[in-house]
Amino acid sequence: SVVSPTHPTIVLVHGLDSSKQTWECVLAELQGSGYPALALDLRGHGESPLGVEDDFGPSALAADVKTALTALGITDKVVLVGHSMGGRVA
Repeated sequence: SVVSPTHPTIVLVHGLDSSKQTWECVLAELQGSGYPALALDLRGHGESPLGVEDDFGPSALAADVKTALTALGITDKVVLVGHSMGGRVA
């Protein structure tokens, strides 16, 4: 599950030239320990389309993450964990 009444959701954001697959092992460990967690593909990476090329920067990517969380019904505080470019987005 990506929502818990006792723990904030942990959102894993990958780096440049990567995808949500980067976080497979970490995601499994977190979920196996009872923490709600998910990894997202940023636009233009993994399974996500590029979208508008002129609007591809950290602010746009951060807005995408927020939109995805809202669409998933995650409205409480989250813990954002980013690797490389994902840290800038987070």
